[in-house]
Amino acid sequence: DSIINDWMKDTLQQYNFDDPTDANTQVWDTMQTSMHCCGRRGFIDWSTVLQTPPPMSCCEEGDHICKTTNPRVIHTRGCLALHRDMD
Repeated sequence: DSIINDWMKDTLQQYNFDDPTDANTQVWDTMQTSMHCCGRRGFIDWSTVLQTPPPMSCCEEGDHICKTTNPRVIHTRGCLALHRDMD
């Protein structure tokens, strides 16, 4: 569990909004889209870690950046919690 936590913590900081083909960015986008999660602990990670709104993979619909905190649109659960639920 700590390995996954550390991996999420490190790779979230490397997310590249300017290069959607970046392998790290693709992993996060795929994970957030398929698991309906956002960030490591929640969507707030994006503003605290990268000082930016979450990427579109955190939202059900929209453009490049997810500019909402509406729980009907944004994935509110963090990916780490969902990963723990799968074990």
